Amino acid sequence: MVNRRAFTLIELLAVIAILGIVGVFTVTAYTSITADVRRASAVEQVKSLLNHARSLALKSGRSTMLAFRARKVNGFARMEAIIAQPAGDSTVWHLPEEASPTPVPPGHMQRVQISRFIPVEGVDPVLLPRGTEVAVPGHAIGNPDNGTGSTSSLPYSGDIQYLPPSHMGNIVEAPGIMPGIIFGRDGAAVTGVPEHQSRFGWIDMDRDGRQGLHGNDYQLTLGEYPPCDGCFVLPLLIAGSGAAQSNVEYPEWWPLCQETELDEPWVLTGPFLVVFDADELRTIERAQDWPPTRVGAADRAWAHTRYIDEFGRRLFFNRFSGVSLEDADR
Repeated sequence: MVNRRAFTLIELLAVIAILGIVGVFTVTAYTSITADVRRASAVEQVKSLLNHARSLALKSGRSTMLAFRARKVNGFARMEAIIAQPAGDSTVWHLPEEASPTPVPPGHMQRVQISRFIPVEGVDPVLLPRGTEVAVPGHAIGNPDNGTGSTSSLPYSGDIQYLPPSHMGNIVEAPGIMPGIIFGRDGAAVTGVPEHQSRFGWIDMDRDGRQGLHGNDYQLTLGEYPPCDGCFVLPLLIAGSGAAQSNVEYPEWWPLCQETELDEPWVLTGPFLVVFDADELRTIERAQDWPPTRVGAADRAWAHTRYIDEFGRRLFFNRFSGVSLEDADR
């Protein structure tokens, strides 16, 4: 008769502990691989969209915009890509001083030429992979100086501050922008809208001729201009401090923030786009620290810029070959 020795309780617990550790490493590795695949997929998708938008600009002989707006789909925050072209009309956007959320600083442009865009017929919006988002550098609105020696420049490579998009997640955050890029008739990335000599453009998603913001519609041609309260895009960096100053924030007098899915803010364009992992960013930073306040907006902007500067995947166009490329140094 053969005696079979059974496992002791300690041995069973040791085996369970080992399996648990192996399981943690397996899940971590799987999660990392899944995130890498998601990011790579988003990069390739944005490259394809860039090529499509540029091709339409060349084929039609009209400026073509590729923009990204925040959505909430099946309970999850997503980014939707839209390709649009000028509707044929533009407006001189006028900001009466009494409508400003704070006193307008000397030299700030109160009259800005803007163009209305509409989505291209037959080109459906495209959802990016869940958890991935797109940002642009802050070239479109520059580095403000409020007379105190403050600047929005970052002490990072390239001295760039990135403008993050809005995020329609379960935590209410300070609103972000609607990022994009414009291709001119020759296929080159341009600043502004050459057809109308406009500095900015906005996409009339429902083609009703009215700009939707804050749950209301505004007929710009009749002098109806949306209020800009609560929109803070460029936090200031006090010169010589080397760190963001959350209590110093550059308030906007232009409608640049997307607060709801239906908002139609001005699209902030840049010379290149940056794809980043919004889910990973929110595991590193605390999104609950970004409430829709002046301080929350500043913290959100700097957290995004730090992360994007280190981990973002920058996409740009070779104007000679027409090929969308990824920055090899990143």
